[in-house]
Amino acid sequence: MGVSPDGARAYVLGYENSPNRVNTIDVIDFATQRVIKSANIENKGVWDLIVSRDGSRLYVSSSYSVLEFNSSDLLKLRSFTSNLYRQDSIISHDASKLYCTGDLNTPFPNGRTEVFDLSSGRMIRNIGLGNNPQPSALSPDDRHLYTIDRNNSNGLRIFETNSYTETKRLEVGQNAGDIVVKPDGTYLYVLNSHYDELIEISIPAHNITRRINIHPGLSKMAITADGKHLCCVGWDHSGEALIIDTSTLAIRTIAAGHSPHSVAFSNDGKRVYICNHEDNTVWDSHW
Repeated sequence: MGVSPDGARAYVLGYENSPNRVNTIDVIDFATQRVIKSANIENKGVWDLIVSRDGSRLYVSSSYSVLEFNSSDLLKLRSFTSNLYRQDSIISHDASKLYCTGDLNTPFPNGRTEVFDLSSGRMIRNIGLGNNPQPSALSPDDRHLYTIDRNNSNGLRIFETNSYTETKRLEVGQNAGDIVVKPDGTYLYVLNSHYDELIEISIPAHNITRRINIHPGLSKMAITADGKHLCCVGWDHSGEALIIDTSTLAIRTIAAGHSPHSVAFSNDGKRVYICNHEDNTVWDSHW
């Protein structure tokens, strides 16, 4: 799920649980709280959807390709050829590059980050990683790329994007689930669903500053635009989500649906949108 930069719409990537498995993009208008447009996606294996920085484009990561759509009418515009079977994507803050991190569906080591030039759609870099990497994040100045190597306890890998040189690895435990960066560029947060931990890491020193235990089964995070709060959800944590104060790391719970799989905040941070997989719903919560 992605939210438009103006906060007016949500774009939900999903599939029909049938033998034909029809993948779809649904557009939700928050003013009317209705699905106002839907489109089918011909690719069978879809993994991730992100919204461009200006809100005009959607990028859907699928097996061996990234699909570009016009966000207003859901018309497919381009397809970028990828080598990755399972992947997620992020766009640089200067809107010039698309970073796709995932695996090749081959024996270990199978991890890659593929870097695309958005204007031409051409792949300009292929970075070898560890095993089953995902997800990834960028620092607000686009200087650092952060990726998670899920099969390695030293799983957070940090790269300089000017040279794509790995500069540091940090121990965040195996099978870390998600990573977000504070918008002011002072900290990043790693969610480890295997050890039920939230890990805070300073930027640019890239040192672990705090670790706290959290509820089990959480795998996805979002952060408010002011960086003051996180929201954590997970497939295996039905019925509630966590709101975490980033200054104190104090935790409180809010309601969620069954198997929440994706989460995003409104621009002002006062509302949180939770996509519930088993319910086929998006919850709009004033937390």
